[in-house]
Amino acid sequence: QPDDRDRVLAQIDAAGIAPTDLAASWHSLGRAMGRAASRQVELWGVALDAYERARDVLDDPGFVGVVWHDIGDVRRAVGDLHGTVGAYRQAVEHKRRRDRPGDLAVSLSALGRALLAAGEVDQAAPVLEEAATLVEDLDDYRAIRTSALTALAAAYGALDQPDDRDRVLAQIDAAGIAPTDLAGSWHSLGRAMEADHQLGVAL
Repeated sequence: QPDDRDRVLAQIDAAGIAPTDLAASWHSLGRAMGRAASRQVELWGVALDAYERARDVLDDPGFVGVVWHDIGDVRRAVGDLHGTVGAYRQAVEHKRRRDRPGDLAVSLSALGRALLAAGEVDQAAPVLEEAATLVEDLDDYRAIRTSALTALAAAYGALDQPDDRDRVLAQIDAAGIAPTDLAGSWHSLGRAMEADHQLGVAL
């Protein structure tokens, strides 16, 4: 019902809502729709629309970077691998303008895995290296480092660089990662590669 939608959007414009409040509201709606879309797939479009509106309201690099990352998550969920890579690149670009290495590493790791799934392995490796290095000493981001390192080991394996692969596997062994967390990371990587018909990369 585009006429009703446009009428409501005009009401929003006329209400004089503070940009920060409006951006937060659109972002919150996107998150809610993203959760609901696992049961009702047509809501992915609603989530994407909300995220794009949130992105366009506020010119704060940290916030916009988070929203771009969420857009990447939606694109990945609907199987748009090209859109996924593009959105995560935007997230990284915006987050580089803030001094929050952990938050940047989250998007770098997601971008690296998306590049790996897309078969852009040579591009994935340096992105994943940076993600793992950024959070090497940040305990709150151990899961992100685990995710980046497992994907990085797979990338070097696909690039036929056994020395680099073994170096990363040694880092994984030395990191003291809980076996359940490590198994979960390898499993999620395998599932992601399988979904994109890239099982050879995961192996």
